[in-house]
Amino acid sequence: MAPLTSMQIAESFLYNFYESTLTDLPCLNQLFVSDATIQFSTPISEKKQYKVTNFDDISVGMSQFLLKYCKKIDVLQWSQQCVGDGIVIKSIVQYKDIRDDVVVLTSESFYLIQLPIQGAYAVKGYICQLMK
Repeated sequence: MAPLTSMQIAESFLYNFYESTLTDLPCLNQLFVSDATIQFSTPISEKKQYKVTNFDDISVGMSQFLLKYCKKIDVLQWSQQCVGDGIVIKSIVQYKDIRDDVVVLTSESFYLIQLPIQGAYAVKGYICQLMK
């Protein structure tokens, strides 16, 4: 099985958010141009663990994903900090999505936990702020 590309990792990561929070946060679909345009190329595993070579794979993939599906990105920042046995990468994204003369300003945080296992990553995410 070929290793996942950075874009596939980001797609899987956000797909997990989308499916798990859509019923609670209908406006989360503002993250995407429209449901129909999303074509996820990576099957989502139940364990949601992916092997990646380094954190750059995820940050590059997330950047590619956002650039692909958001019309304008104002801020895209990545930071890294140690937490317990793992490492948390935090991404703060702010972008304006202009559709049908409606401007949506969203602030998101994504967390990626590196497990203390060889090359194993648990991809976990949740919405910290969602403003309309």
